[in-house]
Amino acid sequence: GIMPSEWKLCIFLKVGLGDLVNALIKTNNLSDLSDKAVSRTNLGVPKGVDKQMVNELAVFNGVNTVTMGDSFGISSVTRTGAGQYTINLSTPYPTTNYAVLGRWTSSTIDRDHELSVQNKTTSSFQLYCASDSSNLYPATDAVELSLAVWGAK
Repeated sequence: GIMPSEWKLCIFLKVGLGDLVNALIKTNNLSDLSDKAVSRTNLGVPKGVDKQMVNELAVFNGVNTVTMGDSFGISSVTRTGAGQYTINLSTPYPTTNYAVLGRWTSSTIDRDHELSVQNKTTSSFQLYCASDSSNLYPATDAVELSLAVWGAK
């Protein structure tokens, strides 16, 4: 038979692990919690895990004006000229040592292009979309632009 002390231990482990798994699933990278440091400690999540999680993402159409699809962690996207956009982050990074990855599709040719990231600051960066439709590589509005940002916050 099971001793009462062992039975209590089994219940505690079952409920404790279940709550932990649910909490990790709900919180992703802890960005929705008011105090990430306390929550990380309470959940036993190592600090380095934040570097592996996307902090910001956006999908938008940038032809003439910006029409957002989906985003999080980004306060605004502004079109500053043909094929040029400024991305403002909701929460700044401590340094400019963060990575921006993504792709865009032009309105003149239906294929993907890499993003050119310029003028990074801790709270914003600019994107330049250069089309390869000619040897002049003109700035061209993005029919769809997708980006994700990684870094330690």
